[in-house]
Amino acid sequence: MRHLLRRSTRKGTLLRVSSVDRYFSSLSLCFLAVGFDHDLLACEEEDVTDFYLRLMDARSSIPDPTESSPESGSEVTRNGYKTLHLALQCLKDFHQTINAAFGVENPDWSEIFSDGPSLLVSAGCITELEYLRINACLAPIPAQASVGDLQCAFINLLMYRFGLRGMEAACLLRSDWTEPAPDCVVLMVRSNHLRRLKSPASRRQIPLLFRLTAHERSIIEQWFLVRQATPILHDKDELFPTEFGLDGLEARRGLLRRIGTVIQQVTRNDQLSPHHNRHTFANRVADLLGLSTNLNPFDIGSAAHQNARRLVLGSEESTRRCSWAVARLLGHAQPSTTFRSYIHYFPNLANRSVQLQKFTQQDRSKYLQEKLIDLNRITLIHDYLSTFEQDSVTTTTSPLTATEALKFVRMLVLRRNFGIAQLATNISDQNAKHLENLLIETGHIVSRKKSGSHPLDWLSGIQPTRWAELVRHTELVKWDESLSSSFPYAGEEISTYVGPSRQVLLWKKEHFEFMKQVINCWKLENDSLRLFTNSRELTLQKFADDNSLQLITTQTLKLEGIKLQVDPVRRGFPLASIIDRCAAIGLRGTGSVRSSHEFMLIFLISLALSWSANQSKLTT
Repeated sequence: MRHLLRRSTRKGTLLRVSSVDRYFSSLSLCFLAVGFDHDLLACEEEDVTDFYLRLMDARSSIPDPTESSPESGSEVTRNGYKTLHLALQCLKDFHQTINAAFGVENPDWSEIFSDGPSLLVSAGCITELEYLRINACLAPIPAQASVGDLQCAFINLLMYRFGLRGMEAACLLRSDWTEPAPDCVVLMVRSNHLRRLKSPASRRQIPLLFRLTAHERSIIEQWFLVRQATPILHDKDELFPTEFGLDGLEARRGLLRRIGTVIQQVTRNDQLSPHHNRHTFANRVADLLGLSTNLNPFDIGSAAHQNARRLVLGSEESTRRCSWAVARLLGHAQPSTTFRSYIHYFPNLANRSVQLQKFTQQDRSKYLQEKLIDLNRITLIHDYLSTFEQDSVTTTTSPLTATEALKFVRMLVLRRNFGIAQLATNISDQNAKHLENLLIETGHIVSRKKSGSHPLDWLSGIQPTRWAELVRHTELVKWDESLSSSFPYAGEEISTYVGPSRQVLLWKKEHFEFMKQVINCWKLENDSLRLFTNSRELTLQKFADDNSLQLITTQTLKLEGIKLQVDPVRRGFPLASIIDRCAAIGLRGTGSVRSSHEFMLIFLISLALSWSANQSKLTT
């Protein structure tokens, strides 16, 4: 309102109150309808675009109280064009005001002004070499990249190779990716529980029209492995799930912001954004289908062009259906939107489009002065891609927690790759190696060193659905480092406290105290484990009583029809058996732990937490 009151007409006079009222009312009803709880300051480019689209949709359905009665017979009043056109212009003025005052992101006007001027389009393209360099910066070695880096690289690939909008790519489901054969991909773009499409025309199928590089295939393969290895409670088949407890929309916006930052760093162009991947896709597809013959006249008959036309058009010839094909691949309702806003490689078409715009010389000069770049004044940097150095970021590892340890184990089991599991969970190399050694040594003991078996195969006894439940349970686990005064099994071989029947063996006071700590920290119920012994030594019973543990003899269990034997313990050199010992084993049931595999895993993670806490005390 303040901006309108200060605005002057071409004659230099201030606007009349009636004009200000008409300008204000053209958008006020729209904001009341859909913008009452919207924060533009927190929106990215696509979110601003979506919001403005919803404003215009609301404006089309809301009658203007300042309009004349339909009975007046006016053609302009009947079709409402004058009022809607005014609302579009007011929206542009409104955005210019808040952009200057608050720095709100610029939307993609080409998606909003269906009949607007072409000069509103944010034209820009990303070359193939730039795109490959961007993905190389996001995930240099996909097999060792973190989860966030792989997500960014894959989303960037989806936008560049398939022409998706940013949030369309970030909100895909796994079922939307169809790959019946290697490099034969069809992507389904449709509404789901994460995001509604802009219009029915946005629903589409997009085949892969470009040959993928080895690096791109590695990104895709590694991400699907990571996705499979990520346990998620109540999994809704999202291709890019967010961490438990995080806002999914904000997390996906963060991925797009990261991609945009790398794009601007690599291209050294602060005007480019992830959305220009989509613009590039439009121009490259137009070239493949034979629309831009002036751009690449010698490649029109190449095998790549013929294969693309055969796949999309069903014919090797370039026909008038090419325009509709490009529009449908982009999700546009008609080709006019595609040609006006996305196709930038047609000099004759661009010149004609500019000449047809109804701009005064003053307006055009002002626009050219603000937006256009004088290429003759730019200093060319021919090796800008080879001299680019990504911003150095000092990575710090996170302290070992039960949640990160369990995620590390899950990823290690599925991928069998230590580097990927470590980077994905961001735990230190020392903690990761210690936990991996515990798992591997336990595997050798449990498998009785059978040839041909992998040392982590024993963890396959944990059901896939249980991993997500265990991860969620670890959110409640807070390891008490004050109780870890010393490592309970210091100097002992793992074979002395892990039995081949997945039993945890105890024979010292420290062992019982540690077992009590495990039960308390993991909040294990009585029906989650059983502590038993075949010895009549009263010392073991006293250790159990001092720690409020229920110790049962094998004779008592035998009377109940349960046959259990305590695994042997041999230690020292030469080896000597520990006669008086007891064992703890996980039970099947409905408790927090539902198998001996799960109980052994929890015990090993607890050992790793205790060891990590003691190492931290030694270093400090």
